[in-house]
Amino acid sequence: MRHRRNHWSAIVATISMVVALVPVFAVPAAAVSEPVPVAIGLDAPWKLAEGPDGAMYVAEGGFGGDACSMVIGPEGEEVEACAGASGAVTAIDADGQRRVVTGLPSVQLGTEPIGPQGIAFDSLGRLHVVTGLGGDAAGGPL
Repeated sequence: MRHRRNHWSAIVATISMVVALVPVFAVPAAAVSEPVPVAIGLDAPWKLAEGPDGAMYVAEGGFGGDACSMVIGPEGEEVEACAGASGAVTAIDADGQRRVVTGLPSVQLGTEPIGPQGIAFDSLGRLHVVTGLGGDAAGGPL
């Protein structure tokens, strides 16, 4: 009986040594997949939040509107500011994307949209949107 245990121990030790000697680089690397767009046509997307339904919600800053005037920009320069109701929130899930909130205030200040930028759900599942942050929000646009 003791001879059998030593025999199996020797076989296991031999297999372990052979496995240890197999070069790691001989194993083919896993294929790297290309990114796949999950949403298109978003207007100045900023932040994401997972909703209580499992969908991802995106705050869209919008693109301003037709009510334009010249204003002093953040660097003291004169820039055109165009206001409108082009801010939105879009839900993205396995079925695709759909705008669930539209008509939120948006201002295009030069080339920077200022509109819905932060998004979150509270413990009761209610959607909250921060609008009009402007400047350099932590993390910036997506």
